[in-house]
Amino acid sequence: MNIHDDAENKSTNNGQSESQTEASFTNESKVEETATDYRAQFLRVSADFANYKRRMEKERLEWMQTAQNSILQKVLPIVDDLERALAHTQANASPEQNSLVEGFTLIQKNAKKIFTDLGVEEIDASGTFDPELHEALVSVQAQDKQSDHIVEVLRKGYLFKGKVLRHAQVSVAK
Repeated sequence: MNIHDDAENKSTNNGQSESQTEASFTNESKVEETATDYRAQFLRVSADFANYKRRMEKERLEWMQTAQNSILQKVLPIVDDLERALAHTQANASPEQNSLVEGFTLIQKNAKKIFTDLGVEEIDASGTFDPELHEALVSVQAQDKQSDHIVEVLRKGYLFKGKVLRHAQVSVAK
């Protein structure tokens, strides 16, 4: 072997190691690129899942509130009837019926406590008429009230967690 052959072998070996280095570098860059793509995809999927969980929780709360709202609207006429019965028995009760009046009073107190616990509150129907809270059924002449002031509550209204469950029906001064 002569010097030329050694130089050729070295340049061939160098060429092979350079091409191997280039191939290794491209493989590494492809692996890094793939890893970066997977990482980005993972982050997107994680964010989508977190958004999905928040959206489902919000919808679940809305469904629950809608169901509670529906049930409460069906119970309100019963509460109205109970209050009318209590008012009637208190006005016309004989001494023998005192236990009946006490029973109605206890039931009314329990109903009010349950409503309070659930976030139901009675709409204030004193003062000026507010169309967002009140429903005017009658407009009457009232000497002692200013125009657009509530004269009488015909049916109580209620708020459920700050939203109108049922408007208060009122008569308003002309």
